[in-house]
Amino acid sequence: MKASINNTNIKHYLQQPEGETLEFKSKFTSDKQICSIISAFANTKGGILIIGFHEVDGIIGVSANETILIQKAFSLLTNPPEYITYNVTIDNKQLLIVEVKKNTNSLTSFQGALLYRSGESIVHMSTDKVEEFFPNYNDSNFPRGLVDILLEMNQTIKNQTDEITNLRKKSEHQTMINIIVGFIFCIVGVVLSKIFS
Repeated sequence: MKASINNTNIKHYLQQPEGETLEFKSKFTSDKQICSIISAFANTKGGILIIGFHEVDGIIGVSANETILIQKAFSLLTNPPEYITYNVTIDNKQLLIVEVKKNTNSLTSFQGALLYRSGESIVHMSTDKVEEFFPNYNDSNFPRGLVDILLEMNQTIKNQTDEITNLRKKSEHQTMINIIVGFIFCIVGVVLSKIFS
C-alpha cells in the first residue's frame, strides 16, 4: 500500500467532511472505538483515519505513543485488513494517518462483531449485508458452513444489541416514572403538611 496523504495534500483532506471513507479523531480514545472504525472501513470501501485533528478545534497533533496504540488495536482484530500508518507534519504538529484497505475475500471483526460504514456511521452488519459481501454464497463450491456460522453469529450479536437497546429504553422510562411519582408524593406531602399545620 502506498501513502495517499503527504505534506502537500493534507489540507485538502482536512477540509473534507467525515464520511464513509474518512474519519477524524483528536486523539486515540479507546481500543474499542479505533477497532470499530478500522474494521468498518475494511468491510466497506477502505478508508483513512486521521488522528490529531478535530473538525472544530483544528490541528491538535499526536504523541509518539499513539502510533504504538494503533498497532495494539490492529492486534485485537480478527482477520485484520491490510493497512499503513505514517505521520504527516502540518503547522509544526504531527498527524497520525491510518489508511485501511478494503477487504476482498474476507471480513474483519472486532470482539465478534461485523461492522461496516454507512455514511459516517458505524453499523452492525445484517445477514443481508454479509450475504452481499459474499456474492458466491449460493455457489455449491462455496464453503457455505463458514458463512452460515458468520451469519448466525452476527444475527445473535444484532439481536443482543437490540435487546440491550430495548432494556435501556425501558430503564429510562421506569426512571422517568419514578421521578414523576416521587414528585407527586412531594407535592402531596407539602399539601398535607399545610393542611395539618
